[in-house]
Amino acid sequence: MNVLGGKWKTVLLAQLKQGPKRYGDLRQLVPRLSQKMLTQRLHELERDGLVDRLPVDGEARYHHYVLTGLGASLQPVLQALYDWGRTHEGRA
Repeated sequence: MNVLGGKWKTVLLAQLKQGPKRYGDLRQLVPRLSQKMLTQRLHELERDGLVDRLPVDGEARYHHYVLTGLGASLQPVLQALYDWGRTHEGRA
């Protein structure tokens, strides 16, 4: 739970399970997340081995974020959390 703890990590992982995303894509997809927090959370996810940052078309200054094998293994967990939330929304 420490790896998934912290606000926004599960949201970012859910976006990345849809496929590789550039930093700007993630900013648009999660507009309430500040630039500072997005950068911090992406670094944490990288550090924990859930996300990789890969160059786009060999350009070192352009990159996108992708789930690692470990990150992809969380997909059923994320789906279960999403399903649980849909089932119980409005009850809390």
